[in-house]
Amino acid sequence: MIALSWNCRGLGNRRAVEVLAELVRQKVPTILFLMETKLTAREMEPIKKALGFPSMLAVSSDNRRWGLALLWKADVVVDTQTYSPNHIDVRVHTKAALEWRLTGIYGHPEDQRKSETWRLMRHLHARASLPWVCIGDFNEILASEEKNGRIRRPMAPMLEFRHTLLHCGLVDLGFNGYRFTWRNGRDGEAFVEERLDRAVATTDWCEKFPRAKVHHLSASYSDHDPILVDMVPSNNPADGDLKSSGLRRDG
Repeated sequence: MIALSWNCRGLGNRRAVEVLAELVRQKVPTILFLMETKLTAREMEPIKKALGFPSMLAVSSDNRRWGLALLWKADVVVDTQTYSPNHIDVRVHTKAALEWRLTGIYGHPEDQRKSETWRLMRHLHARASLPWVCIGDFNEILASEEKNGRIRRPMAPMLEFRHTLLHCGLVDLGFNGYRFTWRNGRDGEAFVEERLDRAVATTDWCEKFPRAKVHHLSASYSDHDPILVDMVPSNNPADGDLKSSGLRRDG
């Protein structure tokens, strides 16, 4: 099973939808989490059909800002738990009788509101005890090595993120591919790139999917790269090592 997460930065034009459709065609995700759709739930309906997903939960954008969508195939049964402009939380049931929890997270980009994201995650942690994985754009980094360019990130925001993951029993799943997932598109000394998108999970989720791997992909159009969580990957030496800010997790 594959889950794909992407901050697509708007699906209001044909080119954006074409890029997303090609990504879905190549990777064939069972679950797709999209952030910053900048569309209403009604406007997402034809895109859902074009992508070949029978089911979807969409959180409408606010005046063409933000907007989330979770789409899934018939291979799984998804029970919606809660949602907001910053998250979609569901229970996932598979044909193999596995039951686990997935939360798509879109963290507040404004520094003064980042603590709201961490309060949300702590609240979600308190709601259920199923094996849990969170994917998305957290809009924060865990270590200074996850940023390249301009001034260093202050330690306090990173520590708050780390403490939230620790409180929730979530560990970073690492990645294959290029280290950074977002870039600001500027030139020269103004250029910045960061690892804002990731997957984190509880120990019991990792035990259910001991060989799960995260891949940083590339896609034109957005300033964010998609991330792919392959829960049952093939044994392929070409996959390379799983890396994460100096951490390593063998699978």
